[in-house]
Amino acid sequence: MSFFYIARNDVRHASIQYILDSVVIALDENPDRRFIYVEMAFFWRWWNQQTEDMRNKVRQFVNEGNFYLLTFSQ
Repeated sequence: MSFFYIARNDVRHASIQYILDSVVIALDENPDRRFIYVEMAFFWRWWNQQTEDMRNKVRQFVNEGNFYLLTFSQ
């Protein structure tokens, strides 16, 4: 059972990476688009694997209001 959970977590992480990669491409192609992201743990993992150029591009999208990072506190 534990092995199955680990495998599913790896698949989920890979899927999130593809989603975030494609969002950056889509926002770069069309500045009228907006994206809201909530899952900070997966974003953090993705962020740590990115180049400084990619991080700067995401920072630009955030500053321009195209990429929103939402957090919820209790």
